[in-house]
Amino acid sequence: SPVKVAGYSFEPETTLIPVPYLVHYREDLYPNPQLFDPDRFLKHQYSSSEYFPFGGGSRWCLGYALAQLELKLIIAHILSNYQLTLAEDQPLKLKRHGFSLSPQGGVKMVMRGKK
Repeated sequence: SPVKVAGYSFEPETTLIPVPYLVHYREDLYPNPQLFDPDRFLKHQYSSSEYFPFGGGSRWCLGYALAQLELKLIIAHILSNYQLTLAEDQPLKLKRHGFSLSPQGGVKMVMRGKK
């Protein structure tokens, strides 16, 4: 029998592919999703269906644990020791990569000396 997901009905054996970008920008999960706010992850523990930067299931990224540790150490060091600002005050243009999106041309930042 069909299954309902987010108000939509799907027939058995229908392939559903979650899109991390769309989930990670849901305003009901992430207030002001366009705003860079790393503290939001300190205020709320997100479930595996709300936050999945390394995929999931049988195709889970093999380097997940190492990547998480490295990212936390690097980001903590940068945010503790430097001031970051956007180089350009314009909305980002997104580029599609298969099922995901990323900023076209990257995100240019200015990193100012030690705090």
